[in-house]
Amino acid sequence: MAENQLEGNVLGVSWDGTGYGLDDTIWGGEFLLTDETSFERVATFKQFRLPGGERAIKEPRRTALGEFRILNCESRIGQSAISSKSPPKADSDNPQSPIIIDWSPTIHSILEDTRTQTPPAVISAKFHNTLTEIIIKTARMADEERVK
Repeated sequence: MAENQLEGNVLGVSWDGTGYGLDDTIWGGEFLLTDETSFERVATFKQFRLPGGERAIKEPRRTALGEFRILNCESRIGQSAISSKSPPKADSDNPQSPIIIDWSPTIHSILEDTRTQTPPAVISAKFHNTLTEIIIKTARMADEERVK
């Protein structure tokens, strides 16, 4: 923030891998609302078990296959992971809990596109457009205008 001369709150989006969070769980794919002195975890992706444990880190297909087993069959190709059909959820008992983003529809879309031999460039574009949409919708839900 100092480097870019930003003041006030900024929503930081971190998709740089996994690590232990402040609550001693594995974090990965975080939306952190920050100011000059602190941060708050306002959103994250839904957690799921990694098939094969740490092997899934080096073999990403395990992650997709593991998630495929628990997908909702009503997911539609190209549907955003945070749409009005499956909105992010916050824990009503704990207003401090982060918004949970379900990425199952996105993974389902990728697998379905692969099955129907959609060109890889189209699959990639849809995936990256979905990530952009997730960032924008999460920023709106966090009531923030600036995302870095």
